[in-house]
Amino acid sequence: WKAPRWAIPAAFLASCLVIAFTFNAADLGGVNIFPHLELVMPSISIAAVVNISLPLYLVTMASQNLPGLAILKAYDYKLPWKRAMVSTGFMSSVAALFGGLTINLAAISAALSAGSESGVKRLRRWRSAMWSGNTYLIIGLLCSFIVVIISAAPVEVFSTLAGLALIGTFSGSVAGAWKNPAEHSRMPAAITFVIAASGLTIFGIGAAVWSIAGGLIVRGILLARKQSQEDKIAQEHADHQ
Repeated sequence: WKAPRWAIPAAFLASCLVIAFTFNAADLGGVNIFPHLELVMPSISIAAVVNISLPLYLVTMASQNLPGLAILKAYDYKLPWKRAMVSTGFMSSVAALFGGLTINLAAISAALSAGSESGVKRLRRWRSAMWSGNTYLIIGLLCSFIVVIISAAPVEVFSTLAGLALIGTFSGSVAGAWKNPAEHSRMPAAITFVIAASGLTIFGIGAAVWSIAGGLIVRGILLARKQSQEDKIAQEHADHQ
């Protein structure tokens, strides 16, 4: 708590030490750790669109773009939603031709860059996003080596590291979600949190989607009930007059 800016780097260094002490070269199994380029001609098919593109689009929107937007709003950043979706969608189309993944608002990266834990003044935190992007480029060049090392490390190490990175974001999000004492605000937030934490998966769709859907449904029901009660009171008052 005395140096929150260095908490995540310190945790990452500790993770690297754990990997160094537990790593066994025999686990590599002759895998080539040096990356190389290989030409793969792009192709398109109806089956790929239905089975890959559409689910990936839904997952990206529900688990990255929407949470990323919520995180930025929680830190009082105003995001031009339409322009952000057009630009990330266009760049995703370009990257797809070269085998790249979707480009999106990246919820975890947004949380690490936008929060006060970054140790950067609020109006200059965009530099953290730039540093993050440049780091991804370096990691991309070393991806084979990094994947092999991570695969050989204990699973709990990086789960713990990700959890530590999101503690500040989690506490801020919970405070914001329960800030409004009205029932139609707190109950949907609680339902959303419970479903998201459950890890529920239905029809191949993860808990991130169902949590948002559940929260919106509960909120709609509560608002409709509140409106019905207000209309009833207004009608009774009118009849009394």
